[in-house]
Amino acid sequence: MTLSRAELAALLMKAARGAGLPLALAEDLYQVAAYVTPDDVQDLTEDLAQGGPRLATLPTDLDAIACGERLPDIDPLAPVFAAARG
Repeated sequence: MTLSRAELAALLMKAARGAGLPLALAEDLYQVAAYVTPDDVQDLTEDLAQGGPRLATLPTDLDAIACGERLPDIDPLAPVFAAARG
């Protein structure tokens, strides 16, 4: 069974909300689905299964990127999230 990008995005958003992440972060995850690879999706779902500890740190990383800061230990998915935000 192959999922469309829209179906994948909806499932990731539902999983994020089920993991207890804030709605805004779940919406960011919905928008990112168009930019991620299947390996990234697997990493995201594994993180969501653990309650989303990796995703919970992304808002601060994204704010730092928006302010033009260069972070040495940035999550590899943070630039993808930043691009999806615009």
